[in-house]
Amino acid sequence: MSDKYPGLPVFNVQHLNKYEESSPKWGAHTVMPESHQPQKEAKEYKVKAIVGHHWKGKALQYLVRWVGYGPQFNTWEPYRRLWNTSSMLNKYKRLHNL
Repeated sequence: MSDKYPGLPVFNVQHLNKYEESSPKWGAHTVMPESHQPQKEAKEYKVKAIVGHHWKGKALQYLVRWVGYGPQFNTWEPYRRLWNTSSMLNKYKRLHNL
């Protein structure tokens, strides 16, 4: 997983300025300094099992048991957060006719 920008991909156009070349007396400045501070990657937890499902509004959520954690740490997760468990998720869907 690569670093992700922590903010929204939106900015105010009033913050844009027209590019003007620097005076030769300042020397060559071809690369702007990095303004983004990289964030550490979030720890990825492994799914032990999908143990339930329910509808939250129009979205289906799955109750997930995590490797190394007991049932009291189960969490409800949307499909988009389970992208690396496709075979386990497909098996669960077939078993429950989803």
